[in-house]
Amino acid sequence: MLIMEKTGLKITEVNDADGIQRNTQVWHQLQESNSSLTPWQTWEWNEAWWSHFGGNKRLKLLLFQTLSNEVVGIAPLCTARYLGTPVKRLVWVGTGQSDYLGVIAKPDYEEEVCSSLMKYLKATVQGWDVADLQQIRSQSVLGQIVVDSKLDGESAMSDPCPFLSLPDEWKTLTNGLGKKMRTNIGYYNRLLQRTFQKIDFRLATEETLQADLNSLFDLHQSRWKSRSLPGVLGSSRVQQFHRTVAKRFLANNWLRLHTLNADGQTIASLYCFAYNNRTYYYQGGFSISHSRYSPGTVLLAKAIETAINEKHSEFDFLRGHEDYKYKWQPLERYNHNYNLVREENSISGRAGRLLNRAERFVVCQALAYADRKSHKTPQISGASES
Repeated sequence: MLIMEKTGLKITEVNDADGIQRNTQVWHQLQESNSSLTPWQTWEWNEAWWSHFGGNKRLKLLLFQTLSNEVVGIAPLCTARYLGTPVKRLVWVGTGQSDYLGVIAKPDYEEEVCSSLMKYLKATVQGWDVADLQQIRSQSVLGQIVVDSKLDGESAMSDPCPFLSLPDEWKTLTNGLGKKMRTNIGYYNRLLQRTFQKIDFRLATEETLQADLNSLFDLHQSRWKSRSLPGVLGSSRVQQFHRTVAKRFLANNWLRLHTLNADGQTIASLYCFAYNNRTYYYQGGFSISHSRYSPGTVLLAKAIETAINEKHSEFDFLRGHEDYKYKWQPLERYNHNYNLVREENSISGRAGRLLNRAERFVVCQALAYADRKSHKTPQISGASES
């Protein structure tokens, strides 16, 4: 345990593999107290990620406590050797599959927790060489500290995160779109109705969840395979992870798994989350053989309309600058990635003795860039669905 002098917070580091599980209750208390958090900071997401992807990693879960022992913040971190090299990299739990990452804290203590975290990273010597903290929201407290250059280390913007600020009515949103986009939404809806006997929009329920996930996985992967690209939902481990997440999110009313069925066949699927009065579009897929009906555009319109009907304040397209997102005339914000190389023992073993600090930072940046590219969650491209 370490007590940070300026903030007065105690920091306890939890390293055992079941540390996330043991802190379920306090994690839930924190996430319920902070309405600015996203689905990727929830216990439900992080515990699932750790269970499915944490096998070769070492947990460094940081608990921030007041002097009266009240837990007011959590920083879910872990370390692993990077690609078999001697480099021990410190990352958020959830890195790779998550669009927004950061601390979980009570609002009144968030700035103290974030400041204590950064001071702690510089004070502790054991366990990591390179901190590669990705997908920090610029509008979060930690993001503002990073953006304002109040920290040592290097910060860089990642991909844009386009989003819609939602009006009270669907008509108000469509009136603000370009004429071609408004026309297309109506045209493809009518074309589907004329062509098929039965068109059905539905949200996944407990009874349909597994079948709807199967459709999502199949449609998404077939789309990417047609471009000779791997996609991100193909492996059994990734699919099991999302089955765990989707089941938990459905139980909490956070899941919005939309499907569009034409004469009983699923031709489009959108995997969305609803959390803290916002809807997040995470992944999707549509039938290539039905592309002339633009089912992705039709179902995305339905998902946005659903978010408006639920009185959500935003529809977040998440990171990536795909053309189809910008047809909705979204606003933009950016995530930041923060890199810190330890002054001492930055690279373990012989590599550390051979590289000076500048060289180590180049290695850090190269590894971080390669990792972000290999894990970047590709969204379904709607460029052909004009």
